[in-house]
Amino acid sequence: MSEPGRVRMRRSRGEVEALVAEFEASGLMREAFCRQWALAVGMLDKYRRRVHDGHLHEGLCFLLNWFRQAVIPMAIIC
Repeated sequence: MSEPGRVRMRRSRGEVEALVAEFEASGLMREAFCRQWALAVGMLDKYRRRVHDGHLHEGLCFLLNWFRQAVIPMAIIC
């Protein structure tokens, strides 16, 4: 539950990706980075999972589309 008088800020996908990229480039420990950004460590972890899982999903979709276009037609010909 949030503290009274505090406004919760929802970050866009682009903001989350930029924040994660900045963290990874910073070389700082999670706690130090989160102190600088007034961010909970758990939220940074959540953002990192979201960004990396999204990239994994995009890669799997690419491979699946490639497989459908390249491999399946060859199997039909042979």
